[in-house]
Amino acid sequence: MIERYNSLFGNCKTINQVHQLHITQENRLTPLELYDLYESIKKEQSSLLFRLKMLFVNNQSKQIKQAGIVAMKKTFSLAEKSAKAKPEPFIRHHIHKNIQMYSSGTSPQQKTLVIAFAGKAMRLMMPIPCFLQHLSADKFDVLLFSDPNKHGFTRGIPGIANNIENLIEKTSHLFNRTSYKSVVSYGTSGGGLPAILAAVQLQLDKGISIGGNGPSSPKWKALETFNPDKNLTTNDNTTPNLLCVYGANAEKDKLNTHDLEYYIPIKALSIHSTNGQKVRHNPLKTILTQSKLSSFLHIALDPTITGYNHEKEAIEHSELWV
Repeated sequence: MIERYNSLFGNCKTINQVHQLHITQENRLTPLELYDLYESIKKEQSSLLFRLKMLFVNNQSKQIKQAGIVAMKKTFSLAEKSAKAKPEPFIRHHIHKNIQMYSSGTSPQQKTLVIAFAGKAMRLMMPIPCFLQHLSADKFDVLLFSDPNKHGFTRGIPGIANNIENLIEKTSHLFNRTSYKSVVSYGTSGGGLPAILAAVQLQLDKGISIGGNGPSSPKWKALETFNPDKNLTTNDNTTPNLLCVYGANAEKDKLNTHDLEYYIPIKALSIHSTNGQKVRHNPLKTILTQSKLSSFLHIALDPTITGYNHEKEAIEHSELWV
């Protein structure tokens, strides 16, 4: 792992290239790979050979190397907030260039499959290994979709489908529904509304949107194939279990949530900060930095819980202070 990383790192000539490399790595690594890479970098950094090399490189090269080390430490520190002694044993399975399955390889009978739709930055509002580390590999498999064209899946995924409807239909062929204990969808930002649509159209056990768009957002209104009155209606007129999460200070996301509930019943959850900080488009950042992401995901992804607040199911809009 460290050899491949150093090979990629060796091609970086600027700090911006280092950051881009780390973003690319953060969008695909497993927790096992992240922890292994971090430990290897620590050992390399403390070695006598590394220190000698640093004596004979120019200042720019030192800055570039330091930028890489700092970026890796930051990602690792976020994963460490799970407070787990070991990395979760997810293994990445390549399905398509923009579709990855993360699984420990154990029987799915007692697992929940999370169909995850990444946002514009090709992640789930955080590096992928950080998200996975806050789940249990014994209880979850994750099927991750990314849209390289950054259209929020409105035009599907290149090489798979050319619109959201076809993408959702083809998604159903990528897993065996009966093999899993439950199947839920989860999307952040541009992936939020696709997650809701997938939950409705595939009649999944739950759908979760984090800071997602509403059906009246410009890019969705412009779609000739998208009709919220039709696309947000289940085949048997049942009420799906849908949860929409947004930052208390993200006015646009709040309006998008209200827009969505005009078409279909949902449960809404606003995230507030106990220390007075603004919680904007990325409410997961606040939850993560307070080391509460594992407990949040445990409840949010549980299909037996309506929305989020399982003690007050009748409440359509609830708050979470972290």
